[in-house]
Amino acid sequence: MKEKIIRAKNIKGDVIFDGKVIFKNDCVVEGSIRARTIIAEQSIEAGGSIEAGGSIKAGGSIFSFIFDIQAKNLTTKTLPFYRKYWAEMPPLKKWRDKILDESLCWDDYRNEMITKAEAEKICKWNGWHPLLRAHLEMFFGLKDKVML
Repeated sequence: MKEKIIRAKNIKGDVIFDGKVIFKNDCVVEGSIRARTIIAEQSIEAGGSIEAGGSIKAGGSIFSFIFDIQAKNLTTKTLPFYRKYWAEMPPLKKWRDKILDESLCWDDYRNEMITKAEAEKICKWNGWHPLLRAHLEMFFGLKDKVML
């Protein structure tokens, strides 16, 4: 399979490639991302859709501003958005002050503060967009990857 390595942090327009695209840095693509396989060593954001014929895997978060991500499966452990967003979500209000405490790491929530049962309850909330629920399920270690 052909590979395309991208080191840019910002790309105007689309990234379309008939093979595997590997993003080496955090990258914001103003348009859409389309490839057979997408690997982001850190995080990727797209102003349009993110589509892979196979899988999308990221060391950081995966975010489409139009919430259109299509792939056979999605793998990440990092949440998109910032602390303030998550602190205001109804299922997380109980931990609002701790979420906003920048002396704590995201791993503190996952490993010490929120139990598995609480994480399952958080993820079951009906108000989540399916992509955000997928991010949460992987963040909390409830799933290793999410089939889309």
